[in-house]
Parts: sequence; structure tokens; C-alpha cells
Amino acid sequence: MESSFQLKPRDGSLRELALTGSFPPRWPGNLTAALAAQNINIVSAHAVKKRFEWDATFVLDLSQFSGDIDSVNFTELAYSEPDDLPDGAVQLTRYALQRLPTGDLEVSISGPDQIGFLARLLRRMTVLTLFPREFDIDTVSGRIKDRIVLGGIGNLMPTPAVMNSLENALQGMTQPAA
Repeated sequence: MESSFQLKPRDGSLRELALTGSFPPRWPGNLTAALAAQNINIVSAHAVKKRFEWDATFVLDLSQFSGDIDSVNFTELAYSEPDDLPDGAVQLTRYALQRLPTGDLEVSISGPDQIGFLARLLRRMTVLTLFPREFDIDTVSGRIKDRIVLGGIGNLMPTPAVMNSLENALQGMTQPAA
């Protein structure tokens, strides 16, 4: 299946982006980094990989975007490796990590909304050779509440050592709630 996108207007500065097709393993991080670089905020998202194809929907806030949204090729952004990521450390308030019956890892996280948060988080996960298979992203009143299902490269199950490394990384990102 060829990769494609469709952008539909929603209320005010919101747009709904639908992406379908086959994308490289790091596409969610590529796309979220490119969106952050253009000051496009992700309000919510849901994506599922079935076999080799993705079905994803993002709600984007364009209130800080200053370009021409009709000239943005979102499929290209998903394929393009970002030159750099937004500055700053990932800050979590809470996380939960568990192994699913499929062998994949499920990470549930919450914390303050941060520009480029998802791009930086996904980059940390790819360093551990973990790649999203499914995700639900939600931002409400300046707080993120995300769920990401991760698998290893080549559809392999993450090893206990990789799970432990992810646990340590998540602990290092977690700050007590204010």
C-alpha cells in the first residue's frame, strides 16, 4: 500500500491529519520532531500498525504555526530523519510499564505538555531498539496522557534487559508531581 495523508479542518486552529500506509520504523519520531520544529502541536493521536501498514489519526493545533499548511507534505515528514530535536529533557510525572501477552511492552505516561516531548521520548526508545506498534496520545489542560505499545526491531519481542533499560530511562525522566 502506498503511503498517503489527508488533512481536514476542525474547530478553530485545529486540523485532523490521517496517515495510512507503510512507513519506516522511526516514522512517529520523525513526524513528531518535524511538527515540533514547525510549532505544530499534537493535541491527540491514535495509531495502529497492522502487519506492515499503519492507520493513524492526529489532531493538530496550528495556532503557533506561521507557514502555509497546504504546502506541508506530512508523508515526507514521516520519512525524513530530523536534523535535531527540540531542546530540553523529557519530564514525566508518572509512568507505568508492563509486558503484554504478545510480548510487546506497554508504556503509559503522564506529565506536563512540552514542545517536542513525544519526539524526544520516541528517540530515547529507538536508542533501545524499541519501536511503536500502537499509540494513543492525549493532551488535556496542558497535561499529556499517552500510551505507547513498543516492540523490538524486526517484530522481535523486547528482551528483559531492554525492558530494564527502558524502566531505568523512564525513572530518570520522572519528577514528583508539583
